[in-house]
Amino acid sequence: MGDVVEFVNVNGFPHNVQFDPAHIPQGALPFLMRAMATKMAPNLPASPMMTRPNEVYRINFAGAPVGTYNYFCLPHQALGMKGVLTVAQ
Repeated sequence: MGDVVEFVNVNGFPHNVQFDPAHIPQGALPFLMRAMATKMAPNLPASPMMTRPNEVYRINFAGAPVGTYNYFCLPHQALGMKGVLTVAQ
């Protein structure tokens, strides 16, 4: 529990965190665009590639719209590297 979520690249292979705008709570896209300090592209809720072992990407979800946020790793999406983050009150 908490406001900050950490995504850690434990092995050094290229990974990122990308949210699917079709599978996040209504109104969450503008929040994510502000909360993700660095992004892969200006209009995409995706972190840059993490390529170093133990590299961390943090997102502060304080004040985020309640609901479920589906995310995936772009390079490994076809391999099933995905997850669901739940924001509750």
